[in-house]
Amino acid sequence: MTFLATAISSFHKCALRGIMPEYDSYAVNNEVTTFLNEHREKYRKLLNDVKVYINYLKDDLCEEHVYRNYSRRDNKTEISEFKSIDKITTKLIKWRYKYSIDSMPRDLHDIIAASVVVYYNSDIDQVISYIKDTCERYNLRIYPYKSGEDTKHYTKHGYHAQHLVFVSLNTELHGLKCEVQIKTLLHDAWHAKIHGLIYKPQGYLSAEHKEIMESFAESIQAIEMQSQTIRKLVTQEWQDAEDLRHVARTTMIDWLREKKFADKMINRKYKSILREIQSNKNIIQNCNTRDEIIVELINKVTQLKDKNKGLDAAWRLMVYIASVRKDTNLNHIAKDFVRDWLKTIDTPALGAFYASFAYYNMGERSGAIKELTEFLRQSNRPDPLHSVLKFNLFYYLIEEASCSWQGASEIQTQCDRLKTDLELEKWHNIPEETRNGTIGYYYIVFGRSREEIRKGITMCRESDGSANLNSKYVQLHEEVGWRRYFNMRN
Repeated sequence: MTFLATAISSFHKCALRGIMPEYDSYAVNNEVTTFLNEHREKYRKLLNDVKVYINYLKDDLCEEHVYRNYSRRDNKTEISEFKSIDKITTKLIKWRYKYSIDSMPRDLHDIIAASVVVYYNSDIDQVISYIKDTCERYNLRIYPYKSGEDTKHYTKHGYHAQHLVFVSLNTELHGLKCEVQIKTLLHDAWHAKIHGLIYKPQGYLSAEHKEIMESFAESIQAIEMQSQTIRKLVTQEWQDAEDLRHVARTTMIDWLREKKFADKMINRKYKSILREIQSNKNIIQNCNTRDEIIVELINKVTQLKDKNKGLDAAWRLMVYIASVRKDTNLNHIAKDFVRDWLKTIDTPALGAFYASFAYYNMGERSGAIKELTEFLRQSNRPDPLHSVLKFNLFYYLIEEASCSWQGASEIQTQCDRLKTDLELEKWHNIPEETRNGTIGYYYIVFGRSREEIRKGITMCRESDGSANLNSKYVQLHEEVGWRRYFNMRN
């Protein structure tokens, strides 16, 4: 349907209801053209800001959830980043009829747009949660729809996506909006297949055609939900192990309790916040990150950070808050605290130790592995801490292999190299109990026979000390061991 036909159709609908608009479609078209000519570069700036932010989501915050990001032009379905002037005009006429005669081009939320493609349906809520927590740091704010909702579930022609609108906090771009679609891989593929039929039809698309398309797309949604169920079943054992790891990690507070600071006021506030975190652990684990308890704790820790010599206390507390969470939604804040603290120390080995330890406790084992691997590769100066760093890397790699058997052979090669180095260094600074328990875990994960796995289970059990922390890890290692033992063929 041409622009003129669509606009006249909208006009006729108004007339049929007895509402005659006081403008004509040509005047609106000219108004839209003038508006875009004046604001095109500002819209490009806003779109660039949005793309920088959603790429940050993909590469930093939501790497495990987001598959790719793109805009209209990136996806090669359009030659321009902008909705066409004809479509904007048609939509503005509809808005003036449906909402208000005073609707302006800047009120429309999809003149420019971007898409975030996730792996599974459950990832959509996770990504939206991250966006609500972090977008204002990138000068963006979620702008509610006319219905008052922050997000809108869009199902036209059976295509499922969650939409939200960004408005810039930059005064130069005040009031301009960009819509972001968040959808799964399957629905993104369906949208790509039907794009030409829906948005660039060569002929008439009948109600029957639309019904068939919607029926097929609803089948895709059913497959989407089934794939999520299958994933949950397949990964349940991994999740059980991850839950136990979370429990084990959050018991690692001895290093927090024992820490003392020379400044009495800093020490007093540190202990007070630490007690508050511990007493509210069950709430902190699963509550919304905008919950009052989270907001108050972060404010207190931030205030402590801003005090003279308070950063050393603040980063530990922020890491602890993030590690208590069962998700990683507060990790970006904790990382900022850690990075700020690292700038203040002049012992690189100590920095690598604490940075990797912080990442691990926050549930980012890959970050801990990367931190230690890069430091040990680049460091040529001997340091008493090097053996401890190698040992920690040894453990993190074993755990990585136990969670995902992909690349386990390559990981074992790295572990064998580290194990040889540690043996040559006579396991310097590594307590015997800790050493034997980790070697036992090594045999459990990489054992090629039931005998080797059983040997690993025995070593872990014999290394179990009275400390609650060690007991939790031994329990985890034994569960992995017995599962491998009974699954292994004779």
